[in-house]
Amino acid sequence: MVSASGELTLERAIAEFDPSAYQAFEHQATEQREETLRRYPREHWREMTLEEYAQGQEGHPENFCRWIERQTDQMGSIRGGSARKLIIYKHRDKPGWYFPPDYETERVAWNAVREGFIHAFDFADRQRWDEIDEIEPLTRGAALLTKVLWVYFRNDLLPITSSENLRHFLRVAGRGDVAADQSIRTIRLNRELLAALRNHPKLAEASTKALERMLYMRFSPFEGRLVKIAPGRDARFWPECRAESYICVGWEAVGDLRQYESKEAFLAAFREAYGDTHATEAKLKEKADEVWLLLDLAVGERVVANKGTKEILAVGTIESPGYVWNSDRETHNHTLKVRWDESYATEFPPQPYWAFKTVLPLSSKVRARILGEVQPQDSGEDQPAPPISEEEPLFRRVAAALERKNQAVLYGPPGTGKTWHASGFARWWLQSRNASAPAIHPAAAPSVGGDRARAWLVTTRPSEWRWDELFDKGEEQFRRGRLGRNYEIISPGDLVFGYTATPEKRVEVLARVARLVEANGNPTFVLVPLTRVAEGPTWDELQADEFLRVSEPVRNRMQGTLFQLLPDETKRLMAVIAERDPEAAATATTSSVETPVPDEYSGAPWVIVGDSDLSFGRRFVV
Repeated sequence: MVSASGELTLERAIAEFDPSAYQAFEHQATEQREETLRRYPREHWREMTLEEYAQGQEGHPENFCRWIERQTDQMGSIRGGSARKLIIYKHRDKPGWYFPPDYETERVAWNAVREGFIHAFDFADRQRWDEIDEIEPLTRGAALLTKVLWVYFRNDLLPITSSENLRHFLRVAGRGDVAADQSIRTIRLNRELLAALRNHPKLAEASTKALERMLYMRFSPFEGRLVKIAPGRDARFWPECRAESYICVGWEAVGDLRQYESKEAFLAAFREAYGDTHATEAKLKEKADEVWLLLDLAVGERVVANKGTKEILAVGTIESPGYVWNSDRETHNHTLKVRWDESYATEFPPQPYWAFKTVLPLSSKVRARILGEVQPQDSGEDQPAPPISEEEPLFRRVAAALERKNQAVLYGPPGTGKTWHASGFARWWLQSRNASAPAIHPAAAPSVGGDRARAWLVTTRPSEWRWDELFDKGEEQFRRGRLGRNYEIISPGDLVFGYTATPEKRVEVLARVARLVEANGNPTFVLVPLTRVAEGPTWDELQADEFLRVSEPVRNRMQGTLFQLLPDETKRLMAVIAERDPEAAATATTSSVETPVPDEYSGAPWVIVGDSDLSFGRRFVV
C-alpha cells in the first residue's frame, strides 16, 4: 500500500517482493563470499599474521583489509571515510603504524584484535549476538566487524554495515524505537532489522542479500544526495559516457583510488602529482576531495551530468560496482557505473560555481529543482514578489497576530519566501492603514533593494592576527581601517564573512557584529564568532564569479579591513558557502544578535525575518 502522502510503504514493497529481481546481485555476492572463504577460511584466523591482515605494507599489497574493503562491494560496503575503521594499518605517507592508543605496539594491538574476531565468531556460534558489540578491541571497527561476520554467518546478519543506514531502515520497518536508541550498536541494530523483516511470512525464507537489495532499492537512504559530475570540459566525453553507462573524471595521475589505504595517503599522492598546478594547499585539497568523493559514492545514489553552468544532460543512478578504474581509457580513467535517464535533460538557471567544480554534492534546493520534487520560489535569479492578492490571506493572519501579540515571526528554511512575504506584508499593512502607521525606522529596516548593506566582508592578515583567536577569545575589537564610511553605517547584528589574506586567500569564518565602540574617538566594531567555513571560496573564485567580481572587496583587491556587500552579493556568497558547508550556512541563518528598537518605536508592531538571502535575522518596525 501507499501512504496518504504518496510514499511507498514496507507493506507494498513486501507485496511486490520478487527474489528473482535481485539474482544478479545475489550471484555477485555469492562469488565474492566464496572467494573470501577460500582466501581466508575461518579456521585460519588463529594463525593470521599482522602482515596478512593490514593495509599499507609495500611487501604485502594483497591483504585481508584491502580485499574486504575494495574487492567485495556486494558483501556490504565499507568504502570511504578514514582507514581507522580497519583498526590497524600501516601509514603510507610516514613511518610507523596506526593502531588504537590502548596498546603499546602494533603487534600487541593485532593480538588483541585477532582474539576479538575469534571471540565474535564464538559468540555468533552460540547466538550471543548482543555481546559482540561489547568486544573492546573491535568497537572502533563496527562496519568491518559486521561485514566479516556476514562472510561466516550470512543467514544471521544483513550485509549492511552502516549504523546510520540500519537506523534508517529500522524506521521504515516500524522500529523507530530501536532506531532512536543511540546506545544500541551496529550488530544489534542489524539483528533487530533482520528480525523485523523475518516477521513477514513472505520474507521469512528470503536470503539476507535479497533483503538488503530490496531495502536499498526501494527505501534508499541516499535519495537526498545528488552529485554533479561534469563529463570533461564542455561535456566532451558525454557521448561515450552515455553509450557505455558511466561517468568519467580526470586527475588520472594518482591512479586507481582503491590502492590507497586512507584519504590521507591519497592526499599525499595527489599533492605529489598535482602540487605544481595549484597556488595554495587549500585549493589542492579541495580538488583532491572532489576526486576522493568518487570512492565514497554508493550504489543507489544519483549523479547529474552537466555541460557548463546551465545545461543538464541526464540524471543517473549509480550501479554496481560503483567506482571503477578504467585503464582502457586514454584519459579520465576514474569512472562510476551509472544507469542514465535523459528525460531530465534541460536548460537550467545558470550556476556559476559549477565552473569551478567537477564533482559537487548539490544543495537540497538545487536537487529539488533538478528532480522536479518542488518548484522553489528562489532559483538564485531575481524574481518579482508574489502578487499581493494571492498573499492576502497570509497577510491577514500576520495582522491578526500583531493585533493579539504586537509581534509576528516568519520562519522556515532558506528559500521559502520569508523575505518576500515580510516585505509584501509591510507594504500591504501600510496601504491598508492609509500610511498612518509609524514610518520604518532606518536603523531597523531591512532595506530590501536599498543601499544599506546587510552583510560585510572583513579581511585579516595571518602575520598579524588569525580568525582562530576569535573563537578562542569569544570576541574581538577591530581597528578602524580604510573606507571609513563603512564604519559609520555598520550595525550590531550584521553578518560578517571573515576573509584571510595571503597565503590562504579565502573566506574562513562567519561572524556577527556584537556592538559598536569608539577607538581614538572614531567608531569601530566588535565581532563574535558564528562558525568556521569548510573550504570557503577563494580569491580566484571571488574574482571569477559574475556577482562577486564587482563587489566592493574584490574591486578594492582586499586592500582594507571592512567592505560592504550588497544584497545580491551577500546572497551569492552565502549560496556558494552553502554548497560546500551547509551546516555553516544554516548557522548563519538561525543565529542573531539582538538589535534594540529605539524607544519611540517600542510600542509599534514589528516583524522578525530570519532569512539567508537578505535580512539575516534583523527585525523591522511596521
